[in-house]
Amino acid sequence: MSNAETINRYRYRFPAAEEAKHALARMFGPEDALTHWEAACDLGGVVPDDPDLGPDDLRRVADALISGGGLASIVGRTLTIRLVTYSSLAATEADHG
Repeated sequence: MSNAETINRYRYRFPAAEEAKHALARMFGPEDALTHWEAACDLGGVVPDDPDLGPDDLRRVADALISGGGLASIVGRTLTIRLVTYSSLAATEADHG
């Protein structure tokens, strides 16, 4: 299953980095959002402008956002919840075809 796929049975999309960046922009404005994103990517060992971040990459970015505390941690927690939900639904979909 590719990262861009939707789990059809649930209509649940893989969480995209763009969604997290957009959430940061709503909280901090575009320039500060980019600063938070780049710092979290650096801490997580992820290339900030990689268009194909996988679940492990996004999880490291989410963990970095959470570890920074403050409002950015909310975006990190939300991203973590979306990743865990997607993974669980994908496993359910695979089990039930």
